[in-house]
Amino acid sequence: MSNPINIEQIRAKNALSDTGQKAKKEGQEGDSLSGYPSLIINNGLISCVAYSLDKGKQHERIADAIAFHLNDRKILSCDKAETLRDRLCECDSSILQRATHEALQFLAYLKRFQKG
Repeated sequence: MSNPINIEQIRAKNALSDTGQKAKKEGQEGDSLSGYPSLIINNGLISCVAYSLDKGKQHERIADAIAFHLNDRKILSCDKAETLRDRLCECDSSILQRATHEALQFLAYLKRFQKG
């Protein structure tokens, strides 16, 4: 019998995945990860993902990691930031609210593991 996996373990696993590790890379664009939750809270998840696609580089990698996590949690079927944006525009408000909450919780794990 295997042990059940809880949501915290899933968030940690996805933060430590290859996609999560790419989101944490810093470069000339600075530390985008630390300000990303504020972008979501102030502007909404749809706007934040759209901005990330426009901005590119690290912002898009963070949005890709969120898409990967939301897909893994079976909240939205998406594999990349562009698909995530499209799915968020199509879903009902309860799914959008759930996706936003889960994205913020997942980002907390990405930030926790950033320096490690």
